[in-house]
Amino acid sequence: MDSKAKIGKNIKSYRDLRNMTQLQLAEEVGCSASTIAMYETGQREPDFDTLETIADVFNIGICELVPHKAAHKIIRLIGSAAAGEPIFDEEVDVYVDVLSRADFAIKVKGDSMQPTFYNGDILLIRSQPDIDYDGQTAVVVLGDECCVKHVYRQPDGLLLTSDNSAYHPMFKRYADYDNNIRVIGKIVGFTRLYSE
Repeated sequence: MDSKAKIGKNIKSYRDLRNMTQLQLAEEVGCSASTIAMYETGQREPDFDTLETIADVFNIGICELVPHKAAHKIIRLIGSAAAGEPIFDEEVDVYVDVLSRADFAIKVKGDSMQPTFYNGDILLIRSQPDIDYDGQTAVVVLGDECCVKHVYRQPDGLLLTSDNSAYHPMFKRYADYDNNIRVIGKIVGFTRLYSE
């Protein structure tokens, strides 16, 4: 049985478990009953957003719908990121949900993004060369440095803000870095390691 068929079988199992009809699930998900039928028979595979919605309807984790062997992938933890701190200082494997859409991971260094992210948190990053909207949290390279900030595009540079009110907004001009200022990815998840 291929991955598409297994996902479909899992959707049907959880739907049956909750005594839902295909039409009821379709209404919750925002699609047609025939689309749900195609998912369940393996004729079509739901995209990530649809899987996420279905998992929310069933009140389960998305990995419950994904075949076990395909549930995780390995990405690289390529270093640390913080305002004014250097980067890419380590490379180790990180196991993540295969559907997380993460391409690499970075460890948070410092407290500038608290209370959202804490020192030592591992951020899951999807590679992309720009932000989707002003104010999005992203990983930015500034010359030889790397930071995690809210990013606002300006004509001659980037305005970077922190979540920790102790840190003032920073305006970074392209010209001051020989135009070596760039977004390298957006955050699609994170892992926090707790210690007692």
